[in-house]
Amino acid sequence: MDDMIISMLITNSPGKIIIHCGDNCRNLDLIDTIKKVFTNRVQMCDTCKICEKIKHSLNKV
Repeated sequence: MDDMIISMLITNSPGKIIIHCGDNCRNLDLIDTIKKVFTNRVQMCDTCKICEKIKHSLNKV
């Protein structure tokens, strides 16, 4: 699954990649790989409305 995500990102080559709630990711190696491959195009977010929804849903589990 991780390889498929990386391949999809490389194929689509987005100008910016925003990772919401990256600290809550179960596979931090995937986050690190994305950061290394896309260097200055990766932005980490933890405070927007999307992040708030993610945090809220995690608290329900």
